[in-house]
Amino acid sequence: MRTCGILQLSLIAGFSGAGWAQIQVDWTQTTTPPGFWLFYDAVTASSGATYMITNVRTGPGPGDIDVGVSKINGDGSVGWNAQYNGPVGQDVATAIVLSWDESAVYALGRSSVPGFGNSDFAILKYDAKTGSPIWTTLYDGGDLGIDSPYDIAGTPDGGVVATGGIDTPNEQRDFGTVKLDADGNVIWERKYTGQYIFLFENDDSNFVTVTPEGDVVICGAAVSFDREAIVTIKYDGDTGETLWEGVYNTPLSDWPRGLALAPDGDVLMFGSDPFGLDRQWVVASYDGTTGDEQWVTLVDPGFDESERAITVGPDGTVYTTGSTDPDGDDSNANQNLIAIAYEGETGAVRWITEFGDLGSNDSEYGSGLYDDGAGSLYIVGATSSDSLVTNPFDTDGMLLRLDTTSGLVMDIELIDTTPEGGANIAENFRRIGIDGQGNVYAIGTASGSSSASLLVTKFATARCLADFAPPFGQLDFSDVASFLNAFGAGDPAADLAEPSGSLDFSDVSAFLIAFGAGCGAG
Repeated sequence: MRTCGILQLSLIAGFSGAGWAQIQVDWTQTTTPPGFWLFYDAVTASSGATYMITNVRTGPGPGDIDVGVSKINGDGSVGWNAQYNGPVGQDVATAIVLSWDESAVYALGRSSVPGFGNSDFAILKYDAKTGSPIWTTLYDGGDLGIDSPYDIAGTPDGGVVATGGIDTPNEQRDFGTVKLDADGNVIWERKYTGQYIFLFENDDSNFVTVTPEGDVVICGAAVSFDREAIVTIKYDGDTGETLWEGVYNTPLSDWPRGLALAPDGDVLMFGSDPFGLDRQWVVASYDGTTGDEQWVTLVDPGFDESERAITVGPDGTVYTTGSTDPDGDDSNANQNLIAIAYEGETGAVRWITEFGDLGSNDSEYGSGLYDDGAGSLYIVGATSSDSLVTNPFDTDGMLLRLDTTSGLVMDIELIDTTPEGGANIAENFRRIGIDGQGNVYAIGTASGSSSASLLVTKFATARCLADFAPPFGQLDFSDVASFLNAFGAGDPAADLAEPSGSLDFSDVSAFLIAFGAGCGAG
């Protein structure tokens, strides 16, 4: 089924939303860790602390590359920087995640190890508060060659799961997934191979997520005969037993772009599907228990689509974002941001919003989404449109707030760190983070002609103090339970009153007052 949906085009120059520029910037921080080179991934804790994984250069050679991990505290101050230098040569960053209790940070990279062209998964554990390394595990898929990790997720028992592609003896690469316990010991490992029997078949698992019960879901591209198929697999979290497999396959190659879990446990796959000379977006829903395909929705929002992210709201609504070429002209460097909402039960398209200018070199894209459960969808990304960006040929970081019912753009905020009269600094937000109070963190880079820095901006969403748990915008017992859990665990998210930095009766009192006022206080 190809779905066209309802397209709502928000041309920037003509935008006149009543809520324009209502998003509040709390703080913006740029920091340049020693040798910082490339940004890869980020994760935000309930306290607002943000952890980023990068590559850092230690010398001029191709092998002089290490994995860097950096922390920005919840108040915007710089926390710590750590660096991993593997056994030999190059170490490439891929992904980062917090442990389930947020006491530790797990970083994932590809580490060169002894042997010609040999590399392993490097799984690194750091103390979240201090940045001190706790342990490093090098996982070898079982054959000399390049093992390429892609994604990582924490597990409820304090451990971690990593997934990617592992080399095989016959010059192929298979899905490789490994679960470690909190001490870095391998609990189980699983492999999956496609159906192509010839040399140089490359199967790569690109995404992993973990259910609240601890089961593991992965998604990747596997060669099925003469083309790429999108394969989604669910494993038992304790044993690694395969619970089900879902395959999305068309006569041409399909590519995975994201993976998400619905509140009811269903699994959502986001991908790219061929469509004539163009491509289209595909979202598939699988029953979380059986793996049965529930629906597949294809959307072709324009030309030359770039698929970036998927998320699921508290009510089960599915959202995707990325960019599209509004006129199909590859020569004018023009892309518009696209956001699409799908009904969670049926996959029917609720709305499609396209946001951007139509001139040359006017580009917008979305790279991360968050549905606050109270009617707002936040999207982080960047813009270079003349009607928004002050300096010519510049790019600014961007946060949009859309109405979840209609898809209309309600608010926008731009982040520009270019000094007055100085050379352009291009800001690009690549990831989105949410703290325990529902505040939004946009994370990416600020790059000039001769320098680059990490960039984090906190956007305050003015949520009620007592609104601790989804659905946000509604106070119920889950908010009480979440606050008590945070308070009992010493979580800074429960620090609601002065003196800050300590949890005491004043914090409990502030919560009770706000809860009793029905979100009218705080």
